[in-house]
Amino acid sequence: MRSGVLALGPIPSQLNPENAGRFNTLAAGIETVSRSTWNMRIVLVTSGSSGDVRPFVALALGLRQAGNIVSLAASQDAATLAARYRLDFVAIDPGCPAGGTPLPSLERGNTLRFGLQRLRRKQRSFLEINLAAWRACQGADGLIYRLGGVLAVDSMAEKLGLPCIKAGLVPYTPTAEFPDLRLFNGRRFGRLGNRLSYPLAVGIVWQFFRPQLNRFRRDILGLPPHPFIGPEPGSFTSRLPLLYAFSPALLPPPVDWPGDILVTGAWELPGDPGWQPPQGLLDFLSAGPPPIYVGFGSMQSRDPVQTRSLVRQAVRLCGQRAVMAAGSAAGKSAAPAAVYELAYAPHTWLFPQVSVVVHHGGVGTTTAALKAGRTSVIVPFNFDQPFWGEIIYRRGLGPKPLPRRDLTPARLARLIEQALENPLMRRNALETGQQICQEHGVETAVAFIQNYFS
Repeated sequence: MRSGVLALGPIPSQLNPENAGRFNTLAAGIETVSRSTWNMRIVLVTSGSSGDVRPFVALALGLRQAGNIVSLAASQDAATLAARYRLDFVAIDPGCPAGGTPLPSLERGNTLRFGLQRLRRKQRSFLEINLAAWRACQGADGLIYRLGGVLAVDSMAEKLGLPCIKAGLVPYTPTAEFPDLRLFNGRRFGRLGNRLSYPLAVGIVWQFFRPQLNRFRRDILGLPPHPFIGPEPGSFTSRLPLLYAFSPALLPPPVDWPGDILVTGAWELPGDPGWQPPQGLLDFLSAGPPPIYVGFGSMQSRDPVQTRSLVRQAVRLCGQRAVMAAGSAAGKSAAPAAVYELAYAPHTWLFPQVSVVVHHGGVGTTTAALKAGRTSVIVPFNFDQPFWGEIIYRRGLGPKPLPRRDLTPARLARLIEQALENPLMRRNALETGQQICQEHGVETAVAFIQNYFS
């Protein structure tokens, strides 16, 4: 066994005294936790799109570097990414087929309707995913799973008698500061309304999955079912600690969150091994001033051709050049000389090369843009994206978000101009980015996990 010091990053300056005290309490003893070669087998379980998986790949690499044996259980779409980093991988979710039909409410901004559509889809695959996850968890010494993925990993840990940690990529914990993201529609409901939104949203989700989860607990795990209203206070799942993998510089922890929560900072991949920028991209970047970036991540548009045309018109109206993330559609149609269509590039490499980042508002892309010191123009589709768009706007890190349903070339062009020409936004983005660069999200999470599991 070898040992060493695993140091935490500095406590973010945005934390008020109450939160700083809670951070110190949770982190007590972690700074000197030994980096061991226990060969502890840790299974990380997540599901969903690339944005839901990449942070868990980053955490898996950190845990492996600390001497643990790590397996990642995720959607089939993540197999290539896991192989790139030589991670042990188990597919538990078939994922989304390429070019799959987007949910009808994705671009319309109806958060509740969109959420219900997603729940119905997940409801149909609940048993298949959790049976595969149950098989993946056999032989583990500790489990970590993503909240929001409709995963019964807490019940599996209860059955196996294993330590377990919840992980969240977006905030789910009740607070009076903002409403539940599953009901957020761009505005807040007052402190009492915000608080009441959480039991409402949780109750809706629970009733969707209560029959399947209780059947899984009873028939597969041999555990008693949870009550009609959900797991009781003091139950196994209610006692599990929760790590949030977003930056406290972007969203400081609310003062009314309980003390078993640690906001670690983002879990970011160090870079994609073997990736090299295509020569065409290098030539485009060097042929003029820094372009803007436009990309909407894994958000599938009902009419991708129309969306690309709209973006091109906006770029022309504001007189800019642009790198447009077009995925598999890159190069399949003639693009104007001012637009370079890109199949893929790591955000950590690309964003420092551009002037403004136009994106959907996923927390990973939002954090990457800030870390590069760039202002964001957020075009939210649904779920947590309007929330992060509002955070960016309220913090003076970008203009007011423009919902996808309201997107026009003229509106997008105006927001790009604001982001380029507002010196306060640019300074705020640079300062916040510097703070984020001082965080060490993976290292903080690994230190806590090692301490908790030991």
